[in-house]
Amino acid sequence: MAKRIYKHMPEAFKKRSRELIEKLEREELAELLAKGQRIRERHDRLHHALRALKAEREAQGVSLSELQRRTGISKSALSRLENDPNPNPTIGTLQRIAEALGREIVIGLTTPKEAA
Repeated sequence: MAKRIYKHMPEAFKKRSRELIEKLEREELAELLAKGQRIRERHDRLHHALRALKAEREAQGVSLSELQRRTGISKSALSRLENDPNPNPTIGTLQRIAEALGREIVIGLTTPKEAA
């Protein structure tokens, strides 16, 4: 039914409709790309924190077995956190690992780059 109605609309209206749809699609694409970039940046920050914890563990000569004893987190879970390309630890987990290594996780609040 919509095709029949659209068929009888003036050409200028059809053209304007197509332009508006294309504009919305471009805006949605830009918004999706920006959102993806923000997610990627968060992911990168998490990976940086996990790499720093692993480097600290290795620098101290602490094995995964010893870290398991200190944190109560299974050795397999610790290994996954250090090696999984998409880890999803809780803040509490990060804090337990940091404290077991004599370190502290610092969390801050800033204004996003695009809002600044």
